[in-house]
Amino acid sequence: MKKTNDQNGITLIALVVTIVVLLILAGVTITYVLSDGGIFDAATDAGTKTAWSTIKEYADQMQHEAMMAYYTSSPNADKTFSDVAAYFPDNYTVAEGAAVTSTNGKLNTSTAIKITASGTEFSLIFKDGVATVTPNPYEAE
Repeated sequence: MKKTNDQNGITLIALVVTIVVLLILAGVTITYVLSDGGIFDAATDAGTKTAWSTIKEYADQMQHEAMMAYYTSSPNADKTFSDVAAYFPDNYTVAEGAAVTSTNGKLNTSTAIKITASGTEFSLIFKDGVATVTPNPYEAE
């Protein structure tokens, strides 16, 4: 009988080491994805910040247009709730009910305008031409 050492294949030790390495990588990945502050939380936070920035940008644009209309003596200086609601994209839900007025080109609201975007409800208030959007996700940083 002749001994041969020409066996092909992987050893049990190489297989176990490979499985252990894969389990460690899977554990790290699952922890990063599902933990607090993980990738899903980061994506949700980014969506909220984007929505807040969009609302703030549109509100500032409305205020600038109201001031330009006032200083150019345009009859369109006053904004109504419909004008405000029309500024926002279709995926932003603007709740009915807030009165918008303009005094000397400065927008004012009687109550907060409720806007829902990215699963978060924001409140937009104009006071003496300054737009405030709450909650502000940037204040938490």
